[in-house]
Amino acid sequence: MFIKRPLLLFLMAFVILFLSSDFLQAQTRTASGTVTSYSLNLYNISGYHSSGGFYFYVYFSTYDGIANAFPQGLGYNESGELSPTTLGGARYVSDYAIYSSGYYYNRGYMVLNIPLTDSDGNGFPDLLQVDKTVNSTISFSLNEYETSNYGSTYSWYGTETGSIRLSRSAGNYQGTATGTINSSTFSGSFQAEGGFGNAVYDLSARSIRFEGTSFGLGTTGSGTSTFTRINDNQVNVAAFYFYTSDGYRRTVYGFTLNRSGKYYRGDVALADGDPGTSYVDYKDCFIEIYDSNDSDSDGIPDLSDASTSYSFSSSPGATANGDEWSAAYDAAKAFDGSNSTTYHSKAGNTYPHVLAYDCGSARSVSSISLNQGWHPATSVQVLGSNDNASWTDLGTFSTSAGLNTLSLSSPQSFRYWAIRALAGNSVYWCVYEIGLNGGYSFSSSPGATANGDEWSAAYDAAKAFDGSNSTAYHSKAGNTYPHVLAYDCGSARSVSSISLNQGWHPATSVQVLGSNDNASWTDLGTFSTSAGLNTLSLSSPQSFRYWAIRALAGNSVYWCVYEIGL
Repeated sequence: MFIKRPLLLFLMAFVILFLSSDFLQAQTRTASGTVTSYSLNLYNISGYHSSGGFYFYVYFSTYDGIANAFPQGLGYNESGELSPTTLGGARYVSDYAIYSSGYYYNRGYMVLNIPLTDSDGNGFPDLLQVDKTVNSTISFSLNEYETSNYGSTYSWYGTETGSIRLSRSAGNYQGTATGTINSSTFSGSFQAEGGFGNAVYDLSARSIRFEGTSFGLGTTGSGTSTFTRINDNQVNVAAFYFYTSDGYRRTVYGFTLNRSGKYYRGDVALADGDPGTSYVDYKDCFIEIYDSNDSDSDGIPDLSDASTSYSFSSSPGATANGDEWSAAYDAAKAFDGSNSTTYHSKAGNTYPHVLAYDCGSARSVSSISLNQGWHPATSVQVLGSNDNASWTDLGTFSTSAGLNTLSLSSPQSFRYWAIRALAGNSVYWCVYEIGLNGGYSFSSSPGATANGDEWSAAYDAAKAFDGSNSTAYHSKAGNTYPHVLAYDCGSARSVSSISLNQGWHPATSVQVLGSNDNASWTDLGTFSTSAGLNTLSLSSPQSFRYWAIRALAGNSVYWCVYEIGL
């Protein structure tokens, strides 16, 4: 009887990406995954020839392309492999030999077409997936050679046809194989080869470690490689060695993971799936990873999300994670303080694009100035992080060519800042300069600011604090809520209420904030407001040097204020 041997032992379970920067701390996430062979294993096949009145055994092994020969490993380590002639195709082949009464009286190769039904649409047939029920009757043909001299020589006998029924319940990797051919019946077992587990990864570096356990053998293994994010939908893994608890080392060739929603899938090739045999077998596999981690809630799992982690060559320093036209247009040009230099995304790359900056230590920012060039983004997302791994979504903004002011809902303090360009009028992104504006920018003290969100000089922030209801502040054309008006008193001022006289575009809700350093801000309450004079009464008198009125919403996109009194 043919006894099942340990076969495919390259198994996906844990993906661990270790930090390479000594100033970062590991941040891990957990996903789940499986690796399944494209081949099936047929074993323990025996039958009865009713017209001849004898019992027989069938031994299968990996097809070698030689029609009239014994199966590889016959008698000591035949693989049982039924493998595809073309990866992803229906045609499967296996060499076989039939044994009875002390010798092998037939040999040849079997051909059949498996059903390619793919009920979950993952690109892998249900027949091969452990989580799918299998009940399939499949026609096959035997291209057979026969001996008439007890195995000394074998001559062409002909092609015989039959059928085999494969049955397996969902969740089981093993199933039953029964069938008929002419006057013979047979039965035995078949099984899927592969393994399962979890995926634990840290995207602050690009090393990757696979660990796992086989479906039924209890064999474990691990291997370490490197990976490259191609875009939000693809990740490449470099070739590596996979070491297993049976003492073997398997070579895994480089492969690509393609994203669909929260799943990553791809084909994986090994130099040899079972080094315990003297020939190559079980070399082609299918990998599927499910990743529910999405730190920035943008619908792209962290494994391939451009905004998840960034590689910096210096601190402080800028990066585009390699998405640069050339050294003359690299990420540093967007943070060098000059509008005469330019960052430009790489030829062939498409949206999204990312520019990130490591400040070296936490920096308080209330707005970001984004001066875009001849290929502007039309929508950008701002993110902040203190570990280059867990990112906070600080808002999405509509943008255009030229200077854009991205006003945050309130000042935020992070070491790492990222501007993620989501869409544009072309595939490219071009940026002259990005400025991280800490707190609010005042041109004088005492003095007022709207951080550039002003219709014109005739309607600037100073008009809201000049003591006159005949002048007015008006927000910038194209900017939307929130809007902010802030005032530097020069020194701390005690305030118990604020008068807000709004004009023809009033806010309907405003927030009051106070600070003594233009960095750390205290929320003093949110108030409903309307056109005309509003009194914002604080819960108790408060003393701050810097005061800010943040307009949260209104009846239009604009904000108009005649006067603010502290």
